[in-house]
Amino acid sequence: MSMKTHFKIRLSFLLIPLAALLLNGCQKKEEPSNVVVLEATQSQPLKIGEPKQIIKLETTKESQLRYVSKTAIDKQNNRIFILSDRNVFIFDGKGRFINKLRKGKGPGEILRTFSFSINPAKQLFYAVDGFRRLCVFDYNGKFIQDYHLKDYPIMNVQSMDSDQVLLHHFTGEKKEEQQHIVGLYGLKDSKIIREFIPEDESSYPSQVAIMNNSFSVNGSRLFFASNNIWGLFEWKNNQFKRILSFDIGKRMAPSSFVDKYLPVEKRVYFRDDALKRGYVPWLLESFNFKGYYWAIIFDEKKSCYAIDENNYRKVYMDGPVSAYFGLPEVKSLQYPREMTKNYMVFACSPADFFDADDTETTKTITIGDKQVQIDMNENPFLIVAE
Repeated sequence: MSMKTHFKIRLSFLLIPLAALLLNGCQKKEEPSNVVVLEATQSQPLKIGEPKQIIKLETTKESQLRYVSKTAIDKQNNRIFILSDRNVFIFDGKGRFINKLRKGKGPGEILRTFSFSINPAKQLFYAVDGFRRLCVFDYNGKFIQDYHLKDYPIMNVQSMDSDQVLLHHFTGEKKEEQQHIVGLYGLKDSKIIREFIPEDESSYPSQVAIMNNSFSVNGSRLFFASNNIWGLFEWKNNQFKRILSFDIGKRMAPSSFVDKYLPVEKRVYFRDDALKRGYVPWLLESFNFKGYYWAIIFDEKKSCYAIDENNYRKVYMDGPVSAYFGLPEVKSLQYPREMTKNYMVFACSPADFFDADDTETTKTITIGDKQVQIDMNENPFLIVAE
């Protein structure tokens, strides 16, 4: 064997492992990352479902609703819970009014409810009253117990079991020590047992707005999103893991802009000033539904992105979330009031279908394949979309 041939054989043995390394390196780069660029990559519209049920909520002097912020439908126990005007209203499964929480400063009364969470197994629900109080009621609205959280302001709650709840911590109050955004609260001990998601997960932890659906449940899966964190978290092995990070590119407000609104007296202007400059101030909602991760951003259109759970490069943006169900393009349907494994719930305001010059107060509208008779003075009606 010549020296030249011998050299070629030795060189080939050296190149084989090098090629394998390069190939593996390329393959690793192609593996899906948990960073999702919120830009549509799919041109065809995504039809995820359609309206299956319309629930009209009884309109009386006691049950008059304004803007519906959150719903919880418990079909098994024949209850519908509605958050409206900082209060919880209780209806039966057909929309007949049952009760509402008493507002005031007396025993068993609430002042302003930011959110709530139901426990169907115990037929209880937990209501966040202000930032400092968690109240427990039965399914008829009877007050049972309250918990005071003087040093731990909250704005959302998620029922876990009979002894524990998760709390969305309001981190808008600046403290010297590192804060966490979620706390596990023990009802028996009346204290925070564990904390999750340090505030440095957010680019601007002090710029936080009230969220009514920061927790969402999809079957056995529990998710969490905060509007000042560009990502989605999932409860795994008794802790929250960040499963997605959202990249909105140049629409992200730079730190030089955000820092101007750190003083408490200036925070109220952050949202509107950000929108004027073309920035997106917050992630409005994020959750999982029917094989897709969803991200609704706080822009003028409430743009909703649907991300294929198995391929993060497949991103749809067909408009607001209502567009994926073929619902009318009206303001009250720009985001859902409840998300579950099998359906989303929307609250539709009859006033959205009337113009200022309309002389009639009633009309018939079309929702999917359903004809709905509405009155502009009636309560919002619920659309259950599957």
